[in-house]
Amino acid sequence: VCTSDTCPKMQATDQYSYRCAAHGEPADCNAMNYATHTIDDFTKVFQTKKFFPSRYGSNIPEQAMQQYTSCARRVYRIFAHAYHHHQMEFEEFENEYCLCSRFMTFVHMYNLIPKAHLKAEAQIPAEVLLPLPSRKEWIDKVGDKVSDAKSKNTGA
Repeated sequence: VCTSDTCPKMQATDQYSYRCAAHGEPADCNAMNYATHTIDDFTKVFQTKKFFPSRYGSNIPEQAMQQYTSCARRVYRIFAHAYHHHQMEFEEFENEYCLCSRFMTFVHMYNLIPKAHLKAEAQIPAEVLLPLPSRKEWIDKVGDKVSDAKSKNTGA
């Protein structure tokens, strides 16, 4: 559905057009390349010991937190593009997998995108997202996997 022919620019609406940051200097990309470049770029960043010296632990460097925010905003833009340009497919996929809903829960749970920044983006209507539990409800239901992993890793 989303090809270089159907979506030659990465945009959510006519008002929101995005340049790809994965080129060193921001450059225009078609929507599919923007998505691919974004995921590839952040895979590399998240594997960089400079930003993420350990897979576990609460001592995440400030530089790493900036990477999380940048990644979250760019991934949100991919979801916004999908919603605004491929709404039927977006809603069908979302109804089955809740991927955007789970992503937004994660973003809100860890405050990855400041509310002011999120308001400045093309909006995905709340009614298309499925209500998911709060952080406390989530931890009560599935546990805190990060804390559990830290305990196992440190022998605590």
